Amino acid sequence: MPAPADVEEPMRQAIRMVVLIALSATVGCAHVPRSGYASARLVDYATPRELTPAVARAIELGHVVEGMDREQVWVVFGEPIRKTRFSGTGAPEVWIYPGHKLHQDPVRSHGVTLFRVVFIDGRVALVEML
Repeated sequence: MPAPADVEEPMRQAIRMVVLIALSATVGCAHVPRSGYASARLVDYATPRELTPAVARAIELGHVVEGMDREQVWVVFGEPIRKTRFSGTGAPEVWIYPGHKLHQDPVRSHGVTLFRVVFIDGRVALVEML
């Protein structure tokens, strides 16, 4: 009998393929919601993990909320354009992203060129427009 990990990988690959086909079918035809961009990363991230309902919903909507960890932010926004770590106990880590990725507050974020996500002790403490 195959081990559970051997069974999960083909299932993950099948889900990833379905997501990629769905995304490629919509390219050029319609606006793809921000959550669609994170879907492929979400499949790999969420399959083996238990997420709180609030975090799962935020990831599904393409939002970052206070208390998320670095990996969850990466699932939503992808790789930042810059990471800065400060030294010392409780020192922050700052990730900088281009403004077009911040869509969770379209009224205040319109025209924003950059925003930062500040982590304290590995968790989101602040999302701030620059």
